[in-house]
Amino acid sequence: FVREDLYRSSGINAEYGVETKTDQGVHHQEKQSWVTRIKVVFCPLERAIVGMLFFAFLSGFTGGLIGVRGPPLIIFFFLWEYPKAQTRANGTVIATVNTLVRIITYMLKGTPAEYPHDTWFVREDLYLYLAVAGTSIIAAPIGIFLTRYLNKSGYKIALTMLLIINGITMITTASLDIENRGLWAQ
Repeated sequence: FVREDLYRSSGINAEYGVETKTDQGVHHQEKQSWVTRIKVVFCPLERAIVGMLFFAFLSGFTGGLIGVRGPPLIIFFFLWEYPKAQTRANGTVIATVNTLVRIITYMLKGTPAEYPHDTWFVREDLYLYLAVAGTSIIAAPIGIFLTRYLNKSGYKIALTMLLIINGITMITTASLDIENRGLWAQ
């Protein structure tokens, strides 16, 4: 959570404290309390921490409401820049936790009366589960390989395209759902 680059750029040495210069240009280390060191390290991150909490809440809320957690997180990574490896690692952890929570929720939650099956996971959809698992296993290494060749602006363009594709998919799905229910004619 504490980024080493911020720690170094703040002039703090983890063992001794703040580097200072005298008029003669001599450097020395001043001892510093652990509380002061924590404040100096985390103060530059306060806005990012508030942003993280806000976008994490928004991601969970939209995930619970409409099943789409990604766009708020993509917006977060637009506003606060992190190295690609850190963004990918966070995305992996977030996706894993979200998937596990969703699977556990569906396993414990009963189906509504209008749902044709007693459980959410049915044998008829096994081909869908296998297709998603198979393509994910194949696509993840390809994506990791391709991000090595993207610079920072290329990475942001890729995230922008992903956000646009998510938006188009949600609008299209909602439009088809509304059309199938006959709500456009009313």
